[in-house]
Amino acid sequence: MQSSIKTKKDLKKYFSKYKYFEKIKFKLEKEKNKLEDKYTTLRATNFDEKIFSNFNNSKEKQIYKY
Repeated sequence: MQSSIKTKKDLKKYFSKYKYFEKIKFKLEKEKNKLEDKYTTLRATNFDEKIFSNFNNSKEKQIYKY
């Protein structure tokens, strides 16, 4: 593989691209960490809560009796 860096200008261009991609990488890692923090702190709902209905529907009554 031949290097495309032959002059100082090429070298500066290479490093500017490198710095650009490093910034993008840093922003993506920061966003990833935020999302990980957000999703690792999620809590389950309380399944002890009772949900009541007024059973106006006759099918609901049949299912409830079943």
